[in-house]
Amino acid sequence: MLYESHCGRCNKDYDYTSSVALCEVTPFCEVCGEKTTKCIRTPVAGFVKGGGAAGFTPFKGVDGTVLDTQTKVDEHMKKHNLVNLHDGYNEAKILAGDIKPKEDKKAKIAEAKADVVEAVQKVNQGYKPEVQSED
Repeated sequence: MLYESHCGRCNKDYDYTSSVALCEVTPFCEVCGEKTTKCIRTPVAGFVKGGGAAGFTPFKGVDGTVLDTQTKVDEHMKKHNLVNLHDGYNEAKILAGDIKPKEDKKAKIAEAKADVVEAVQKVNQGYKPEVQSED
């Protein structure tokens, strides 16, 4: 398989081929001799969202799982702590390890729904909020 690695000292990227079992064994930088770091980059959005019966071209994830829906891609990304540069991440920050996880929209929606349900229950049980005047 084809992999990518990056030299943190020279800021040079390399492509290398390796078996899946040895994919973590990265080459040394041709410029400074420093051991390079494996980079995991996601497919470009056009590739993921192109072709296929439902407008999606299936591909294999970093663990060999076939990803044939956007939901599977999202779950795979979360499981393997991966980010997509097309989601607004900055490649320099990713390489430096300075990233924040993408917000889980489904969790936020579920939390908001639970808050509304709790508020309605309290109102139905007679709760009345205190109103403060601005005097």
